[in-house]
Amino acid sequence: LVGTFPILLGRASSLQLLDLSNNRFVGSIRDVFSTFTSLTSLDLSLNDFTGYIPKSTFTLPNIQIIALGDNSFDGQIPEIRGALALEKLYLQNNMLSGTVPRIDLGQLQNLMELQLQGNKITGSMPQSICELRYEGFGILETLSADCGETASPRIQCDYPECCTECYPISIRKGIRK
Repeated sequence: LVGTFPILLGRASSLQLLDLSNNRFVGSIRDVFSTFTSLTSLDLSLNDFTGYIPKSTFTLPNIQIIALGDNSFDGQIPEIRGALALEKLYLQNNMLSGTVPRIDLGQLQNLMELQLQGNKITGSMPQSICELRYEGFGILETLSADCGETASPRIQCDYPECCTECYPISIRKGIRK
């Protein structure tokens, strides 16, 4: 498929799964997700979306998978408020900048995988994210970031065993099928 994000999807509030991955969509995405309270999986990866990631994406109460990797999203990662069921968050290979937002105690306890590599993110990985790897705080198994010695820009993983995969360089764009 080719074009911009289908605006009529904003009316499909009962969607449970939205997969528009591996297409040739371009442009920014309007913040239409706040009414998608039944959405469990959002996959917009492997396109050429630009602009900010819609903030409402991270407030959906039933969302389990957010896959926005391999696009050209820029700006900062929005604060995560809600999204208590989130298990997998893929933001790799975009143009995101700033720092990784910290989370409040009790948030993202179901998060198993977080991919941030291939962006322009700097600073230190928040302790609140790293603690998700510790028993009793969360079940985070995979945390991928640009934290390797030669990565530029680089995220600091200051806490022991925080980042599980440190990439030395930014990897751009996945291969389309």
